[in-house]
Parts: sequence; C-alpha cells; structure tokens
Amino acid sequence: MLISKGTFIDEKYEVMEPLGNGGFADTYLAWDIRLKRNVAMKILNDRQFVNPISQKRFIQEVDIIARLSHRDIVTVHDYGEYEGKPYLIMRFMEGGTLRELLKTQLLPLERICNIVKVIASALTYIHSANIIHRDIKPENILLDLDENVYLADFGIALILEATSQNLTKTGHAVGSYQYMAPEQWQDGNISSRTDVYQFGITVFEMLTGRRPFHGENAWVLMHKHCHEEVPSVNAFNPKLSKEFDAILSKALAKEPTERFDSVEEFAESLISVAKKTHPEILKETDFHRLKSLMLLYWKWILAGCLSIMILFAAYDGYGGTIISLTLTPTQTVTVQPILEPSSTNTSTVTWTPTITQSPTSSYTSTNTQTPTFTATATITPTNTATPSDTPTSTFTPTATLRPSPTRTPTSTPTSTFSPPQPTIPPAAPSPTID
Repeated sequence: MLISKGTFIDEKYEVMEPLGNGGFADTYLAWDIRLKRNVAMKILNDRQFVNPISQKRFIQEVDIIARLSHRDIVTVHDYGEYEGKPYLIMRFMEGGTLRELLKTQLLPLERICNIVKVIASALTYIHSANIIHRDIKPENILLDLDENVYLADFGIALILEATSQNLTKTGHAVGSYQYMAPEQWQDGNISSRTDVYQFGITVFEMLTGRRPFHGENAWVLMHKHCHEEVPSVNAFNPKLSKEFDAILSKALAKEPTERFDSVEEFAESLISVAKKTHPEILKETDFHRLKSLMLLYWKWILAGCLSIMILFAAYDGYGGTIISLTLTPTQTVTVQPILEPSSTNTSTVTWTPTITQSPTSSYTSTNTQTPTFTATATITPTNTATPSDTPTSTFTPTATLRPSPTRTPTSTPTSTFSPPQPTIPPAAPSPTID
C-alpha cells in the first residue's frame, strides 16, 4: 500500500510523492525537515522484518553500509522503521535512472565506456569492503543533473538476504529475474563474480538496447540464464564489432570461475576492445572526461579565474605600485645658475614644493625615511651692460636642485603636488664695460 502525500515519518521526513516501486521496496521523494533538503526514501516490503532477530541484523547491516563513502555511489544517510517496515534515506538524484535514459536513445559507445568505467570503480570499492551488490540493473544506476552516473541500492539485497531465512527455498530469490546470475537461481555461492554477471547483462542492454534473455515468467528466464548461450551484440547493433561478443560471453559465463575475476578487469577489457575497433571514441572519451571534471569543479575554476583577473586589474590600475608615500616637505633652496656670457649672479629662491606619488593609498609608517628628489627651475633674468655703445645681453640659466630632506611620515598623510613658483630677484645692476 502506497503512502499518501503529506505523511510524516518519525517527525523527520515528509512524504512528497512516489518515485517507483519494486519487488523489494517502494521509493518516495521526501522532504528532510531538519536539513531542509529533498531525499529519496526506500521503504522495504519484506514482511519477515517483524522478527526481532531480523530487525537486529537489519540494523547491523545498515550500519556497515552507511559507513561506506565513495564518489560514485549513493550512500545511506539514515534509516528507521515505519509501521513495522524498515526504511532507508538516501541522496535524491534529480537526473533519474539509466533505465529512463535507455528508453529515449541508444547510447553512443563513448558514453557507454564512461558509464562502465564509473560503475566498475564503485563496484570495486564495495567489493573491497566484502559487500556484494546482488541487484545491478539500469534502475539502480542513477544520474544527477550533470548526467554523472552513480551506483545505488548496493546492499539492499544483502540486507534482505541477511535478515530473511530460506528465501530461495520459499521461492523468493534475491535479485531481479532479468539480471540474476545462474548461481542465484540455484542457491549457489554468491561472490563478486555474481556482480560481474549482472553488470554484463546491463552492459549488453546499453550496447544493444535490449537484454540478452527474455521470458514470459521467472521459470523461463531461469532456464535461459542457466543454459542458453549469449546472443551476439552485432545481431542487434550492426555498428558494433563482433569482438565484443568474446568479452560479453566471458562476463556472462554460466560458471562463475569462467568469468572475469573482477568487474575492473571486465571494464578494462571492454574499453580496450572499444578503443581498438572504434578509435574515434578515444578523443571523445578524453573530452567527456574533461567536461565531467569541469562540471564537477566549475565553482573552483571560476573563482580562480576571477581572482587572477582582480589581481591583474588592481596591479594595472595602480601603475604597478603596491605602496605609495605621501610627503609634504618645506625647504629653502639656494640656486646658483650658470650664466652666459661670463658673469656672477647669486639668486636666493624660497619655495614650498609638495610632492604626491601616484597612486594615493593609506600607508602608516613609524620609520624615518629620506627620499631624494630633483627639481628643475628655469630663471630668465636680463642683464643689461652699459658700455659706451650700450650692448644688451639675454641669457637663460638652468638650476638643478638636489635637496635631501629628512622627514618622518605619520599615519595616512595626504598631499597634492603643485609645481614650484620661484621668486625671481631684481635684475642685477648693469656692469660697466671698459
């Protein structure tokens, strides 16, 4: 029975809408009241959890699964019980499932290779923790809004198997019939090679758009999985090389010992054949990987670019100056110009130069600094000689000022620069020329 919208569970979650149902669990979109976010809620359907021993083992198994963390898996955030049935809280994936994607298109080979690589990495991680997925299928491969893929529901079948008794003896095999390995039907030993088989069925479906075995009921499917050979992918997708057949036949071997030792080995072999027979996907795969990284880290990339632009703009705007000093000295300068023609003229110039170095910024210093500056004044006196023929001479002397004032700037001085206006002394008396 589906839970109605608006139902509150444990005063922590509000059910928003159903997302789907399956043999093991019903999935709902829920609102996390405390953390203010959407989550996916799976409520398990198995009635055997009413047994106190089963409930205890359920908690133990969920604790193990909840501690796992990998970038390519959808982890369990919380768990609890509602009306005698356990539920799990997981991240909500807005992009839907691989099943929904396969209904709309036949995926390009380079996209399939990327999905295979990601899911193989996730499966390798959970296998290293001695956990077998047991229910790999397109419905359990989820996508986010950037079309990155994640493995979901790892451990659901494990929890059911650990907390229930004699499932296969009562006719309830753990897994989805269309993807179950022969040993799951036959109550054999479950291992990581079981996940290799189920992953192989999923890859076959991605390559061809259909599963390798079909049947009207579970018994027909069981017979085909246990006894029939795997059909050729080229028969359903002529664009693909027949070299894929050997890879998939090994992944879907009836005997677990004849399969690949790991999902990682299976993925590497498949991608190697894809690159060999379709070399055009090499460049596309690298581009897709770069695109995925950029989508994942776009905030950091953008922040770095903006920081560099701001630093360059600031440096450029300040003319390359990081710190500026604002000085206001007052000085009396004695100028001795060089006169032509030869004569002697001593002038005293009193001025108050004000110097500002650009840019203007706040600067506080308690040190004594002795800046050196050079000022140039132009003096144009007129010397008139009075000989018998009354000649007149005009000259333009140039004076070079080299004061070395000492001053102690205090906090945040401010000044402006005004060109000096020297005071010109009266003209010298006219010399008498003999």
